[in-house]
Amino acid sequence: MPAFRVGAKPPAFSWTVTMLDLIERILKEIRMLRESTEGLVLNGSVPDMERYRFLMGRLEALKLVEVTVKDLLNEREENL
Repeated sequence: MPAFRVGAKPPAFSWTVTMLDLIERILKEIRMLRESTEGLVLNGSVPDMERYRFLMGRLEALKLVEVTVKDLLNEREENL
């Protein structure tokens, strides 16, 4: 079933809202991955130093991406 009637004008598309929704979802996924990884490290369930270093690298990468996305979003809002 179509989202709108045949011959009717389609609903307005808002690129800004769509992009903001996407960014919000990306940030949520990053937070979930970060919390999951932190849980593994803090629970002491890391079997060896190699895995510990891998998880710590993952945490650093997730934090870097999260901060970068937030900074870009704030920069965009300031320029509007």
